[in-house]
Amino acid sequence: MDPNTFSNKGYFDNWNEMYEAYFGVDPMGIFANKVEAPYLTTTTGIRNIIYGAWLTTIFVTTHNGLGAMRDAPWRKSGYRVIKDSYFGSTPTADGVTQGGAIPSSVQDTLDVLEFQPKTLANVLDISTAELAMEGRDDVAKWAELVDARRKIMMNAWDRAFLMRASKSARSADKHLCPLDAIIASYDQYTNSGESPTSGCFTVGGQTRQSAASAFDAYVSHNAGTARTFAMKYMDDLVIACQPYWDDGSFENKHWLTGVDTAGRIQQLIMAQYRGKLDSAPVQYTVGGIKTLPGQPGLTLVNLYDNMPIIVDKFTDATYGSATKGIGKVYLIDDNYMEIAIGQPIEYQESKEYLATGYLAKRGIFHAVMESVAWNFGCHGKLMDIK
Repeated sequence: MDPNTFSNKGYFDNWNEMYEAYFGVDPMGIFANKVEAPYLTTTTGIRNIIYGAWLTTIFVTTHNGLGAMRDAPWRKSGYRVIKDSYFGSTPTADGVTQGGAIPSSVQDTLDVLEFQPKTLANVLDISTAELAMEGRDDVAKWAELVDARRKIMMNAWDRAFLMRASKSARSADKHLCPLDAIIASYDQYTNSGESPTSGCFTVGGQTRQSAASAFDAYVSHNAGTARTFAMKYMDDLVIACQPYWDDGSFENKHWLTGVDTAGRIQQLIMAQYRGKLDSAPVQYTVGGIKTLPGQPGLTLVNLYDNMPIIVDKFTDATYGSATKGIGKVYLIDDNYMEIAIGQPIEYQESKEYLATGYLAKRGIFHAVMESVAWNFGCHGKLMDIK
């Protein structure tokens, strides 16, 4: 892609354009770790809107729950969905009388899911005295602080995305919508024994607190009482969710669970036959995880029902008010869930600290995004396990 096509505009149309502008056409990610070299503007006062292609690349290719999610440019802030499909009062009557008219009442009930972008930011600074001596061994270097803050930021966003239990109160305008809240249901709200807070099960403006609806995912719970984990429960997730998958296909689906639960799965499978779980190499990409059999040098993950098992240490393991077991298991349909990015992660810093009024060198990580889903029955969650 010709850099001139975007450098004069100052923005990118989508995430892939940004990636190609920094790294060129790089399907295997060979150059993704090159030192970032942001395009400079020649007009005084123009803010370079994209600085952190390297940061964003790390964010969407990290081996954890967030890295496994599909990433896409912000497309729209809402989706019109069919809330109740019309099948007629007599399903066997699949036609109309010769010359008859189709009544105007034959229509689906529609509703809207609304998404609002969240601004995520993390600030750090260092004093002029520290800056002047940062070459000494006993003084933290600015570059080291930036790298440490980057790791903390990635972990913080991942932890908030995965560990914030759906029953817990959350600041709707500051955090990514937690995965645990997206994959939730009215039955979980009423019967799981979690004592949820008001509004915590609302996603995209739709609440699960009044009645079962098309916005419910499948949740396998045990009323807040932990039960011994068995592979049957994972099979139950598949049985409940598969009817809602496109053509019933296992493609573009993955499991997500904690380190402890992943180990338990391994133990149960090994007890059935000599050997380990089926595995396959996967690549973490902007489009989510991709299974690439036979490709060397990629992340090797276990499979169950031909779907990759992604492990994340931040997976929530708390169920009721005091009940704690092993990590929950999520079954995610990547066709209908993604991280929608309004502005990719960027890093900017102020070197002219005296001119800006700060007696410090200040840097900020910044992004605009939200986790969104526009179909719910295709996702499942297993909880209350030990």
